Amino acid sequence: MGIRKGRTVQVMRKAPGGDPFEVRVGSTTEIAIRKSEAALVEITDVSDLKKS
Repeated sequence: MGIRKGRTVQVMRKAPGGDPFEVRVGSTTEIAIRKSEAALVEITDVSDLKKS
């Protein structure tokens, strides 16, 4: 399982120590990823996309 380019990613919650994160990919898939994996995800703020 992974995160494909162009998908919406939302952080749902994170563990008390900050690792791992629970993220929602798209509208239904929820996965847990470590900080080291999360650091590899390139993020674009959707509000920036709406301005263009």
